[in-house]
Amino acid sequence: MKFAIGLLQSQTGAFPDGQILGQTVEQVRLAEALGFHSAWITEQHFNTFGVCPDPLTMLAHLAGVTQRIRLGTSVVVLSIHNPLAIAEQAALVDQLSGGRLELGIGKGHPKQNYQAFGVQAGESEARFYEAHDVLKLAWTGEEFSFRGRFTTAEKVRLVPRPVQSPHPPLWVATFGNPDMIRFAARNGYPLLHTFAGDSLGQNLELYRREFAGTAAPAMNLIRMVYLEADGERAREVMRSPARWYIDNNPGRPPLIADYNQAVHDFIHKLGIIGSPQEAVERIRCLREEHGIEFLACIFGPGGIPHEKVMASMRLFAEQVMPEFAD
Repeated sequence: MKFAIGLLQSQTGAFPDGQILGQTVEQVRLAEALGFHSAWITEQHFNTFGVCPDPLTMLAHLAGVTQRIRLGTSVVVLSIHNPLAIAEQAALVDQLSGGRLELGIGKGHPKQNYQAFGVQAGESEARFYEAHDVLKLAWTGEEFSFRGRFTTAEKVRLVPRPVQSPHPPLWVATFGNPDMIRFAARNGYPLLHTFAGDSLGQNLELYRREFAGTAAPAMNLIRMVYLEADGERAREVMRSPARWYIDNNPGRPPLIADYNQAVHDFIHKLGIIGSPQEAVERIRCLREEHGIEFLACIFGPGGIPHEKVMASMRLFAEQVMPEFAD
């Protein structure tokens, strides 16, 4: 089983932005030392939920301070970017990292601020599909022309090409959108799946039924993780960060009727919060019920202090990961 770390880089007001970014670097370097498979950086705009608007630039920096850990985006919001620029940036990061890039792509969540980028929200899905096609063409290394609804290119050839052939692995974030799940399945792409709660099984069933790839269908399940030796203490520590996360998540529902229930669900359904042994049991359940073989752990949601994040990562690597080293 593979384990990764996910990094939100949230700004809760406790530290300057530069310190948050520096802590991200420390956490990724620790993840590499502890044997995590990969580190995944989110893209956020115009909110404090995350201070990284450009995950590929962040990964270019991380490529220079790491050697083995794979580096992923979760995700690049294709709908608001020029796909030729993303193709170039991704190829450059793949070169700088020695072929360690994992490119997660998505169209953005329903409340994405599209207008600030000159994009109409109703075009986001069409823009995503077209941008995906441009990426695939660009990475062939051949000269090509493209005339689409949103992108036009005449006789261009990508330089440099990615290290990985034919291109870095593509992952698709769906936000539970059935059309996006079908797109990922029919193209044989693995899923980046976040916080679907009770719909996890339903989304996975659709994905596996529609899957047309040559490899086995795969998913990187993203979960909030926080561990202490005392599980009850871990859940108590998480209550305030969980409330901050719920309040500041740009994809949150407009009205939350019961915050106590929302915090409870965050801790007990969307998170793996508790002692190492409780984490082992929770992951075993996910594996047995849903066939999960890849788990990305967000260790620092809602402003958990850096030192506690690092301690939780160590506990997870030392007492949880060995239980799944089959």
